[in-house]
Amino acid sequence: MIIKNPRTLIPALIAALLMVAVAVGCTFTGAKSGTDEPSPLETKIEVGLNDPDPLVRQAWSMIRGDIEQNEETSRQIFADEGTRFTDAEITALELIDSFDSIHEDAVIEVYLLQYRMLPEDMTKIVFAGGMKARDGWLLSGGSMGSPHLVAEDVDEEITYIGTIHPEGEGQGVLDATLELLYRLGSQDAGSVATSPIEISRVYAVTNPDLTPREAAELLTLCFVESLRENDDLENPTYKTFVLTDYKDLSFEMYPTVVSLYFCKKGS
Repeated sequence: MIIKNPRTLIPALIAALLMVAVAVGCTFTGAKSGTDEPSPLETKIEVGLNDPDPLVRQAWSMIRGDIEQNEETSRQIFADEGTRFTDAEITALELIDSFDSIHEDAVIEVYLLQYRMLPEDMTKIVFAGGMKARDGWLLSGGSMGSPHLVAEDVDEEITYIGTIHPEGEGQGVLDATLELLYRLGSQDAGSVATSPIEISRVYAVTNPDLTPREAAELLTLCFVESLRENDDLENPTYKTFVLTDYKDLSFEMYPTVVSLYFCKKGS
């Protein structure tokens, strides 16, 4: 008909193209493939990441990271046959200790976290670092022990501040918590000297004009002075011993990484 009527050629072609476009649009849009739909586990993780409880959100963030790491390791070893995870759940998130005199006006709380993850094929999981499984589930923890979430409670408002592994470090919960608090308080300081007592304190100097020996002498004074602290702390029982005085202080230097910073008392 278009050939027999040349004057209708252009309108007819336009109409034909519009019909084709509409047909293609109806055929190839409006439906998602199966891979676009989130899996039940992905939905479960997303719900956990949006939980109003900050500790639950942190727990699911750690679960997601653990799953992604194990799936990536499985793919690296078994290529396309690497396993995927189909489920996960928190098995414990319980308050095991709290301290009301170690951090300003806040109560510091420590929660034991345990969770488990379900892989499609446990034989495709690469076990390392003390990883354990039970009844087809891969358990959290490892050589470092179970993670403990440390939170700050101010007027019943909970804020997550960090994770410790006291079981793996051979420390008590209080010691590991205090070390975390001091390290968080000295994030901008170079880790140059650490006090090897119940509380691990990091000392640093920030003066670039000091020689290495001058910096070492200053760090030595910071370290010894920390051993005298007691009365100004609300929890004086955290030390095995306290120095009352000292004289004729001397020190020796050993080769190490040169880091020149001013001493920051209490960091």
